[in-house]
This record gives sequence, structure tokens and C-alpha cells, in this order.
Amino acid sequence: MRATQNPQRFGQPAGTAMESDCTTMQSLRTLIILGGAALSTEGGGYCRPRSIAVVMVVMENAGSLPVEVLSFFQRIDGVYASLTTKQAAIADHLGSQYRKAVFYTLADAAAATGASEASVIRFARMLGYDGFSAMQDAMRAYVAESMRSTVDRFQSMATSPDGPAAGWERLIDQSVRTLQGLPYLVAAASVKEFARTIGSYSSVAIVGFESTAGFAEYLAYYLSRAGFAVETISEKTGNLFPYVRKAGAGTLVISVMVARYPRMAIDFCRACRERGATLAVVSDTADHPLVQDVAFQFSVATRRSGAMNLEIQVALFAALQMIILEAGMCDVKKTKAALAELEEYDTDFRVFS
Repeated sequence: MRATQNPQRFGQPAGTAMESDCTTMQSLRTLIILGGAALSTEGGGYCRPRSIAVVMVVMENAGSLPVEVLSFFQRIDGVYASLTTKQAAIADHLGSQYRKAVFYTLADAAAATGASEASVIRFARMLGYDGFSAMQDAMRAYVAESMRSTVDRFQSMATSPDGPAAGWERLIDQSVRTLQGLPYLVAAASVKEFARTIGSYSSVAIVGFESTAGFAEYLAYYLSRAGFAVETISEKTGNLFPYVRKAGAGTLVISVMVARYPRMAIDFCRACRERGATLAVVSDTADHPLVQDVAFQFSVATRRSGAMNLEIQVALFAALQMIILEAGMCDVKKTKAALAELEEYDTDFRVFS
């Protein structure tokens, strides 16, 4: 299967399209790279923090499902390549601002997308809905699903008529799909640019609360082994105020986040950012509470998981490994010296068996 980046969508010059071979999966009918360095914001349009690589990848099993059971996003993904400029503008706005769009009237939708009310209705019907209201109901269903608690999602999986095996297969399938899309979401050049800056900071705080605490510990462990001055911020840290006080222009805060986003992590990152620290986020999607505060953003999926965060954790882990590798390679001499020091320490204190 052939995947082609479309540079015109986000204003890149023509002639810069990139083609890439992708492994064909039976459950992956189409992989559409809509490319560019863009990030949707709550205020509409796109902002461009440095080193952002966010694209849309079709990772739904749309090929084997009748249109009436496809989700709103699946329907857009399935036809996006054939949309007109006006239709694409409607799709882009509704796809990125769906949490606002669920409250739109028809007139609001037309004003927000720059299209006529008739064009919005035709767009909805083209997707297979009876009209704007039916399309809006589909968006509301997606938002409602994303707001369900982990307990609710687990219970629905446990009581699935297909049994536990279906959940296991879905976990593997979704993990593979997310990994396949990762190179298009987290560009190697962006990771390399970010990794080059890590050594320029006097301190690096790796933030992870709740389900991402282990990821933060992992990232901090390997960066410290490569000679970087890092520390982990999590529930185990206790009093966070001293860390906020010492944050400043020489501080890099790397937050590992997935929905549902812990408030302590959000508040800590914002407090550090207000004191001049640089904020980088490695997250499930770019639609998170710190989107307006980041200097570096790495997202491993285009939308939040419809089930449990287990489905994106393999890709999250891989993204952290990319950062570790690039950081270590940016200053090979420093990394070798740090690893040699570790070996000397092991010789003296027998850390490893």
C-alpha cells in the first residue's frame, strides 16, 4: 500500500510531498497522511509550537463495516481524500473542534466553518446522515464515550458478547495500528531537534502521575544513565512546591500524559511554565489541557482511545525510547563517559548481578 503526504493541506510548498511504503494489514484499509506541523487549538485554526508533528492517520476498520455503524470520524477519514476545499474546511473544523461543535446550531456551524448552512447539510448527508442534527448526534455519542470512566469501559469490555478473547485481540490490533502510524505522528526530525536541546538545560523534570508515573520513571532512568541531570515528579515526590520554586528559564519539564489527565500534573506543569520553564508533552493525542502551554508536543495517536489507555501505551513507550536514543546520540562522548562511570560504580558496589 502507498501512503502520500499532502503538503498543501497545512500550507507547505508544493513539491515537498513524501511517499512511504506501509505494511498492509487486513484490518487497515487505508493510511492517509495529511501531514505538516500543525496542532488544532480550542480557539480554532492552527497554532505552530516548534517541533510539532501532528498528522491524521486512518486507523479504523472501516473497510469491513456498513456505513450506518461507522463513527463520525471513520466516515470523515474514509472520504477525506475526495473532499472539495469547502468540504475539507468543514471536516477540519468539526474534526478538531468536535467538543465545541456538539453545542452548535446549524447557523453556528456555518459561521464557524465559513460555509453556508446548505453546504453543512450537504456535508452531513454526504457522510450518510439524514442531516446536521443526526451528524451532531454522532459527535455527541463520541464525546459521551470518551467521558466514560475506566470502570465503565472495563465493564463493557468484560460483558462483551464476544468474550474476553475479543478484548485481547482488540488490544493487540489497536497497539499494532498505533505503532504503524507513529512515524507519521512523531517525526524523527522533530525528536532529534528536541533531543538536541535537552543538554542545554540545567535541570530536567520528568512528570508522570497516575498511569504514566511508570513511564516517567523509565524516561528519567535512561536519560540519567546518559548523563543528563533529571528527576522524576510523581505522586511519590510528595511536596511539589520546592520543585516549582526552583523552576525557571533553565528548566525543561517533560510531561507524559494520557486521558484522563491528572490535575496535579497539569497544575505543576503550568506553575513551572509561568516561572519560565520550557514545557514538552508526550501524550496520547494533541487534544489535552496543556496544548496552549507547550513548546514541544509529541502525540502518539490522532484521537483518544475509545476503550482503555492500554491501547496506546505501546506507542507511548516507543515514543519515549525514540527520545532516549536521540538524546544519547546527540552527545556521544558525554553518553560514553556517563556509561563508563556507571560501569565503574557497578565494579565498586555490585549494582548488577
